[in-house]
Amino acid sequence: IIGMFFQDGLTGSAWGDWAAYTDSPLRAQSDGGLGAARPDWGKPFGEGPFDPMKQVGALPPLGYWDPAGFTKDEASFRQYRTAEIKHGRVAMTALIGLVVAHDNHFAWIPDSAGAGARAFETPEAGQGLAYLVLVAGYFELKLWTEDQSKAPGNFDDPAGWTLTFPSLEYDEDLRNKELNNGRFGMLAVIGVLVAEQATGLDPVEQINYAIERWSNMGGFENF
Repeated sequence: IIGMFFQDGLTGSAWGDWAAYTDSPLRAQSDGGLGAARPDWGKPFGEGPFDPMKQVGALPPLGYWDPAGFTKDEASFRQYRTAEIKHGRVAMTALIGLVVAHDNHFAWIPDSAGAGARAFETPEAGQGLAYLVLVAGYFELKLWTEDQSKAPGNFDDPAGWTLTFPSLEYDEDLRNKELNNGRFGMLAVIGVLVAEQATGLDPVEQINYAIERWSNMGGFENF
């Protein structure tokens, strides 16, 4: 009965011909065949010839930044943009974990375990790497799958932000912010781990040390 009302509203008759529903998102603009790409998904790289400078993530001051020249065409751009957004999301999550682990551990991990790479020195904490691999594999194979009909690396809203905040849309602006934060997250994780190897301090300890040193030196100009 619900289906009859639905069909009546879209086609004008409870037993109407679905061909009369010309606005169907399942019908391509060209031939109208069911199962074809949605009209708004037909050009994942935008209008005109492929131009990396016009893609999401090409922002000032660097614009489109590919100093090593990895991107040769649409296929290679899709490959590296997909990798970039995945690594960015993982890095942002990892950075939060590195900070939270300073004062919080799972029940089976002793309090003496380190918060950064030092955690792997503790057997109980090292076992968590297996869980990380399983979770990452699930996201890689099930959730973050590339759709050729969408823009490269467009895996949709990753954390339900648009449901929690109805005013938000997973549009170009939000994707730019996600890419920028992901890029910062990747650099931050690298910096945190390198600094940890050099100083033996986890991320929170590094911040506390910097604040203390700044206070003693009288400002950043004497840092």
